[in-house]
Amino acid sequence: MSIFDNVDPILQEIQKLKHDMDINDREVKQQMLTHLKIETEAPTGSVGKSGDTKIVNIEGKVFKYIKVNNEWYKTELEKA
Repeated sequence: MSIFDNVDPILQEIQKLKHDMDINDREVKQQMLTHLKIETEAPTGSVGKSGDTKIVNIEGKVFKYIKVNNEWYKTELEKA
C-alpha cells in the first residue's frame, strides 16, 4: 500500500471544504450589504468600483445606485 492510495479522496474532501467556505464567504458578504449607509448625494463616476451599491435619499426620493462596468446606474425605490 502506497501513501498515494488515499490522495484522491483527500483531494475531493479538500475541494468540498473549499466550496463550502466559498459559499459561506458569499453569504457573509451578502449579509454585510444589507447594512448600507444612506447617503444624500449621488455618486460620481470616479467614486467606487464595479459591483458597488449605494442607497441615496435626494429630496425625499430614495434611489439605489449600482456601479457596472465603471458606470453608475440608478433605480428609484418605492415604499413597500
